[in-house]
Amino acid sequence: MTAMGKRTPILLLLMLAILCGLLTCMLWYPLKAARVVAKSRSCMDNLKGLGLAMDRYRQANGRFPAKLSDLYPKYITDFGSFSCPGNPREIRRPEDIDSLAGYVLFKVDVPADPLSSLDWMDKPLLTDRRRNHLGKAGGVWGGNILYADIHVAWMPDTHPMEPDTVDIVTSNFSFDFPN
Repeated sequence: MTAMGKRTPILLLLMLAILCGLLTCMLWYPLKAARVVAKSRSCMDNLKGLGLAMDRYRQANGRFPAKLSDLYPKYITDFGSFSCPGNPREIRRPEDIDSLAGYVLFKVDVPADPLSSLDWMDKPLLTDRRRNHLGKAGGVWGGNILYADIHVAWMPDTHPMEPDTVDIVTSNFSFDFPN
C-alpha cells in the first residue's frame, strides 16, 4: 500500500472528528435553551397543580393553607410537586416540604363570602425562590408566580444580576422574588 493510501483513513477520521465537534458546538446552546424552557414549563405545571390543590383546600376549610405541608397527603401525594425543577434541593420526607420546597407561600386572606370582593384573587399565592431559575453566569432573570385565581405567570426579577437583562425589567412587569 502506498503512503497516500495509509493517510486517507486518518484524514477521514480527522475530518469526521472536526465535523462532529462543529455540530456539537452549533447545537449546544439551542439544546440548553430548550432545557431551560422545559424546566420553566414543568415549574408552571407544578404551580398550577399546587394552585388547584390549594383551591380545593380553601373550599373545604374557608381559607388557604398556612403552610404547603398542609396539602400532603390529602390533596397532593407526590413530593416532586412541591418543588420547582430548578430547585437544587430534593424533598424526600413530609417534614421537608416546608423547609426545602422550591416555592414561597404568601398569606392571602379570603373574605367570608369570596364572591363579595374579588380583590383577593389578584394577589400572589406562591412564587419561585430566587435560585430556581438562574440565567447565564448565575444571574437571576425571573420566575413563575401563582396567583390566588389559579393562573400562573412568568415575571422578570426586579434585581437582575446580568447586564443584558436590565433592559427587560420595567416597573410595570417586575417582581422581587424571595430567596
